[in-house]
This record gives sequence, structure tokens and C-alpha cells, in this order.
Amino acid sequence: AGWVWRVALEDVLGIRREGPVLAVRPCIPPEWRRFRVEIAVDGVRARIDVRNPDGVSTGVRSCRVEGSPADPRRIPIPGAGPGAAASGAGEQAVRIEVTMGEGTT
Repeated sequence: AGWVWRVALEDVLGIRREGPVLAVRPCIPPEWRRFRVEIAVDGVRARIDVRNPDGVSTGVRSCRVEGSPADPRRIPIPGAGPGAAASGAGEQAVRIEVTMGEGTT
């Protein structure tokens, strides 16, 4: 059943881990106006909120990490990376907001 989750996460919701960064390229039905996903990346909990105000299937208009603009193709995860999970610093969380529409992806 793990492969089903991976297909849903990567191919439908468009959320893919690429080392210590995430790439978000949703490909969803235009009727979906919003979805949320929470995933762990090296001990950091990434809370991803995707809004689709224009009812599009693909494309990202904007992306923000903790309120600051970010490239949706390379979203940095503060505290993630080699050795991060073993640092013993406790679980951190990062908030990622994505707005779909005409844009970068």
C-alpha cells in the first residue's frame, strides 16, 4: 500500500522530495479548490496547504515558506538534510502555502 501513497503524493498532488528540498507541481481536477498534506522530511514536519482559487488543473502562481516567497520547484526545508534527523533537536515544523494558477510551473 506504500506505493499507492507515493503515486498519490507524487503524481496527483505533485509533491516530490528531491534531497533536502521539495518540489510542488500539482496536477489535480479543477474542481479541487484546496488540499492539505503533512509529510516528514528528515524529522521536519512540512505542512503544505495548496489553494486553487481559479479552478485550474496545473500551474503554480505563488509559493511561500513561513510567509517568504519560494520557488515551488525547489522549496527549502529548514533543518532538513544529511544528519538532520540524528541531530536530536526535536521535531520542527515548516508551513508551506502554494497558490495554483498561471505561473512558474
